[in-house]
Amino acid sequence: MDPFQDANWSSVVGMKEGYRVFTNVPEVGLTETVAVTHADGMYIAGEKVATVREVQGVSSELQHTRAELQDTRAELSHIISTLATLQSSCSHPPVCMGPGGDKLQFNGTHWLCVCTPGYYGESCQFGPTDAPTLSPTTHEPTSASPTAAPTAISTSPTSTPTTTPPTDTCDLDWHHFNNHCYFKSTEANPDILPSDARAACHAVGAELTSIQSAEENDFIASLAARDMLWLGGSDITREGAWTWHDGTAWSYQNWWRGSAAASNTRVGEEGQFDCLMMNYAIWHYCGSCVGEWSHYPCNGWDDGYGSQRRAKYICKKGV
Repeated sequence: MDPFQDANWSSVVGMKEGYRVFTNVPEVGLTETVAVTHADGMYIAGEKVATVREVQGVSSELQHTRAELQDTRAELSHIISTLATLQSSCSHPPVCMGPGGDKLQFNGTHWLCVCTPGYYGESCQFGPTDAPTLSPTTHEPTSASPTAAPTAISTSPTSTPTTTPPTDTCDLDWHHFNNHCYFKSTEANPDILPSDARAACHAVGAELTSIQSAEENDFIASLAARDMLWLGGSDITREGAWTWHDGTAWSYQNWWRGSAAASNTRVGEEGQFDCLMMNYAIWHYCGSCVGEWSHYPCNGWDDGYGSQRRAKYICKKGV
């Protein structure tokens, strides 16, 4: 009986030294195998000939390996799909090449540029050197030149020098901009509610800051560093009618694009979001929103995880 008669060889391809030569099962990966016709013919010229069981065993292992490769291919396809989704979500990926660029951070939907303190902008391209002078600026007193000493024929006395006091100085830790002085609560000051922030400003003869122009907004944003800041605006008197506590006109606004610019009111939450805050550049809700405004509950802003937080603040007073 020929032990290879029922084997899964593809065909007989000829004779070799008196023996039939068969091609192997394609899955095995050999080019050809010599099969003998008698039961004990396990060796040909010193080489072992594969039996049916051995061929079937190799085929089974290859099928198992093929299944594992298919699973691996599926996992790779999933990874590639995920990467494509993440890439497509970055409609405007930040370059983060500004002088204040620290690192890139992914917030779940966007890649954001994390700035070092004092810098801001989508690529951290703006910093202290782009803002008006932050440190107090003191002008040296100017003196009127005295008249020349009287001559022998002059009887008019020499005029007394006069001193002009400086007009644009600010106290220590305050910053000057456009005839006003600004103070930002520091790390030594705990984050507080807006009512407490107003009281702290009143104690030093100031008020929570108003903002009258884009230039002033950029200046205050440069002071913010990595902090959220209470501003001196509110619509607590009439919903949607925002006013400044210092009585100046509401002539400029810079709402975050996710806020309702007209009334900044969420449906069903009227009367709950009456205080004004300047956003920090990197935040999980707004993405890159440096210097933009949002309304928050006056009893503390919600960080999105059910925790009522407090914030720092900016005081403003005239020179």
